[in-house]
Formats: sequence, structure tokens, C-alpha cells
Amino acid sequence: FVSSAVYYGHNFNSKNLAGNRYLNVFLSGIVEIPALLLLVLINNKLGRRWTSALYMLISGLASFSILIIDLTVGMEEMSALTLTCALIGKSFIAGGWAAVQIFSAETFPTVIR
Repeated sequence: FVSSAVYYGHNFNSKNLAGNRYLNVFLSGIVEIPALLLLVLINNKLGRRWTSALYMLISGLASFSILIIDLTVGMEEMSALTLTCALIGKSFIAGGWAAVQIFSAETFPTVIR
């Protein structure tokens, strides 16, 4: 539930970031591709649990840093850093959500799936 809420929160809030609204939405969609490719590469090496935890931790830190930037400096003054943190958070939550879907499908027995 939390993964999907954060994912859609990043999707719906990408238009509110500073700069060109259409470019922000485009970048928000395009950053998922490297995250999913990286997920394919490291999922079998680290394991499903560690991969999903790592992706969600990085996404949480990037998303939380937006709040810190807004409270200390302001989003308008640091718009490039805010956009970078938002894109990192969106990228890693997309990969984290994909990792959780794979992990949960393998966790449940075949009868329940």
C-alpha cells in the first residue's frame, strides 16, 4: 500500500515542481526505465528482500530530502536540487514497487496466487 501511495504521489505531484510542467512529467516517466533495468541486474545478486528494502530506503531518503530543502531554503531557490531528488525518489519507488510485486508473488503459495 505504501509503495503505491508514494508512487502515485510522485506521479501526481510532478506537475507542481518548478520548471516546465511537461518536461517534469516526461522526466518523471523516463526515470523509471533505468531503475527497472538496474532492478533486473541486482535482484538475483542481493535477493528480493534486500533489493526492495534498498530501493525503498533510497526513495524515502530522496523524498524526505525534498521536505528538508523546502523547510530550510525553499523549493524555488533550489529548484534543480528539488527536481533531482524528486526524480531519484520516483525512480527508486518504481523499482521498489516492482521488486515488491515480484517478492510477494513468490512468497504466496501457488494455491493462493
